[in-house]
Amino acid sequence: MNNYEIKDIVEKILNEISNKRVERKSKLVPVEASARHVHLSRNDVEALFGKGAKLTKRRDLSQPGEFLSEQRIKLITDKGIIENVAVLGPERDATQVEISMTDARTLGLNAPVNLSGNLNNASSAYLVGNNGMVEAVNSVIVAKCHIHMSVGDARAFGLVNGQRVRVRIAGQRPMTFDDVVVRVNPDFTLAMHIDYDEANACALEKNNYGTILDLNEMNCELEVENSDINCLEKQEDKKPMDIGKLITESKATDLIKCKGENIDVPAGTIITPSAKDIFSRNNKILNFV
Repeated sequence: MNNYEIKDIVEKILNEISNKRVERKSKLVPVEASARHVHLSRNDVEALFGKGAKLTKRRDLSQPGEFLSEQRIKLITDKGIIENVAVLGPERDATQVEISMTDARTLGLNAPVNLSGNLNNASSAYLVGNNGMVEAVNSVIVAKCHIHMSVGDARAFGLVNGQRVRVRIAGQRPMTFDDVVVRVNPDFTLAMHIDYDEANACALEKNNYGTILDLNEMNCELEVENSDINCLEKQEDKKPMDIGKLITESKATDLIKCKGENIDVPAGTIITPSAKDIFSRNNKILNFV
């Protein structure tokens, strides 16, 4: 093969990978950490803040129509107290308290991990406002991580309402979240919601994104979790890996399964842009040897 033929092959490979990269980026979803908060019924708003009281908007939230109010409440049980808890609007038919597992232990509660709106087996607590107190019976849950999607988003992802997916969040402490529930509504804005326990576990940063794993990627991750045999570099063999002269997106995906931050590659190896992106997002350092 002459240089022109080689160049033509490389360009075709890069174009193909570039197209796959666009598809991969379409699987990205913004991730938001949701602090402890309460949703209140009309009756409880009046009981806590006075007859005729209404929630006063402080700022809008990412989901259309939802807002953080100026009002705050205390959560009280016989085991503990949590102060300055946010109240979100608008009002709901039933009061719901969403806390983390750490909060549940502080309050001595055995709160279930439920989707918002599901109060089955929910715990109870007292809510205290500046005008009164109510007992919120069967209202306290730990919110299950989920993704809000519009109908158009769901169609683009190839997902349906209620489907369970796995989401990989890269960063200082990369983590894959299992059993993330897809919630589809025409009014939703694309966002994955996790609580502060989960956010701290993956060292979530501002403007972080997660990648919804497709079936093949999910199977690859499961194989890596169960065995190290997929690692291309044996721990006892520190010689450069036999990876050829071109690292594509698929090859980069295989290489990041190896333990450690450093990956030795032969000098002169061509690395495609999408492969570089994979190495960067997974905090891998390439050593050219």
